[in-house]
Amino acid sequence: PLIDGRLLRDDRPEPFRGHVTDALFDTATGWMADRKRAGEPFVCYLPTNAAHTPLQELPGFVAAYQGKGPAAFWGMVAHLD
Repeated sequence: PLIDGRLLRDDRPEPFRGHVTDALFDTATGWMADRKRAGEPFVCYLPTNAAHTPLQELPGFVAAYQGKGPAAFWGMVAHLD
């Protein structure tokens, strides 16, 4: 699941709370901060599942789009932004 699911870290599943978008960005920004502290150049390419299927989003992001088309899709776009 994209909400309260698991990510693989070093081939081990680790649980995360919230949306996977936040877990991915938290991991990436932490990694970039480590590279900066070490004075190492880096490139971070982070493709996300948002806003692709499955369309699963936290209620707070979906509520604003209820009745305005695919609310889960637009909620994922807003979350990603």
